[in-house]
Amino acid sequence: MVRARVTYNDNHLKALYSLTKTPYIVKKLISDGLWLAASLIAGIWLVKYEIRYRINTDYFFIALAFTVAMLRAWDIIKLLSSDKGELKLLPYPCSTEIIFGGEVLESFKLAENFTVHKTYPYGTINKAVETMNYFFIFVEANKAFIIHKSELTEGSVPELEHFLSARFGKRFIDKRSVKI
Repeated sequence: MVRARVTYNDNHLKALYSLTKTPYIVKKLISDGLWLAASLIAGIWLVKYEIRYRINTDYFFIALAFTVAMLRAWDIIKLLSSDKGELKLLPYPCSTEIIFGGEVLESFKLAENFTVHKTYPYGTINKAVETMNYFFIFVEANKAFIIHKSELTEGSVPELEHFLSARFGKRFIDKRSVKI
């Protein structure tokens, strides 16, 4: 049995973001790049049509095409610019402890006035990811427990690695080469 404390601070959340941002950025860049190219091509074609045939068409569509292109270019610039971490998160008001062992993952959320106990059957957990300093347990599509390796209160890191790889199989992803 392995026990771990889960504390959500800025560094933990930045580590989760850096682990998951690359696929998002690639998808967003492809989409924005295609829209940028299509709107530029449409704008250039409309200008060329206007010049070649000297027909007074509505300039609205030309302006619209170049405006869409400008907005998509701005989105790409924002996406590629570095995150300076301007948003600071408030301290997490609860402490959560997770117990690995048995047939379910158990979590205990301890606050000043209440305790919440939840169980997650291992078969329903999406995946577990190990990096150089963290374990990420994705219990739902939009929820993950972030465990720093120094936060194990009972058991050891190799013991938890072995347990997760045995329980999750292909759903356990080893990314120890990632320095987060």
